[in-house]
Amino acid sequence: KKPIRTSASNKKKFYRVNISGISENYSDGQDVSARVVIFDDNDPYVKFVKSPVNLDGIVLNNVYYSVREIDSGVTAIPFDDVKGSTRVSSDSEGMFFVFSSDALVLGRSYVIDIMIKINGVTNIYKNASSIFRVAQ
Repeated sequence: KKPIRTSASNKKKFYRVNISGISENYSDGQDVSARVVIFDDNDPYVKFVKSPVNLDGIVLNNVYYSVREIDSGVTAIPFDDVKGSTRVSSDSEGMFFVFSSDALVLGRSYVIDIMIKINGVTNIYKNASSIFRVAQ
């Protein structure tokens, strides 16, 4: 039999996910905006960079965010891959999302998780952001 040939790479992706632009504190009703930066650790350019450089991340289609309370682990804003309300958007600078702190409880600390869905495979990246708090 002839081997099945495709243009897709068989190389497994090892993504590293970071969220930037998160402040330590937010007020009630304030918009929280953040940038999602994703790197493939198999990319030779990413692997061998030794000095601090601003690298552009890759843009993926099916990326979603979730907001989780640190102390209890309760999800305040769950992933929504059905209606797409937590889907990450993209622009000329990369990927981003915005949500209102109204959905969060005052006085509690939160962290953002990221879910990536590619070819039927779902991966969740916990603690992708720094910890932030909603204060009065």
